[in-house]
Amino acid sequence: VSQSRYQAALNEMLNADIFVLSSSYETFGVALIEALSCGLPIVATNCGGPSDIINSRNGVLVQPNDFDALGNGMVFISQNLRAYNSEEIIKDATTRFGANFCLKTIVAFYGAGISEALFECDVSGAELSPLC
Repeated sequence: VSQSRYQAALNEMLNADIFVLSSSYETFGVALIEALSCGLPIVATNCGGPSDIINSRNGVLVQPNDFDALGNGMVFISQNLRAYNSEEIIKDATTRFGANFCLKTIVAFYGAGISEALFECDVSGAELSPLC
């Protein structure tokens, strides 16, 4: 995808009032986090990953394939748009999914294994671990 397509997608999000994701199944939902990073409240289907991302402060979840509920969610958000604080949505998204969070999570996950592997290194320099 060209840079201009990314810019176009970003411009669409920055000019939107809400973001709607009507998937039948989502593992994580990067598009949701991108929308939250733009301060958009979200209507999404409760189909896996969105349940870990969406909360009452940033949107609503509806059941997959329930088109009436999806429509009602869009109406609810649009009628209550002032209740969703864009700055707070951005701050929450950055705290929960931003670079600092990702780095801390990676370090915490891999740090213990790296420390353990390094501990196995012999002080004489003999390779007891591939990290030595």
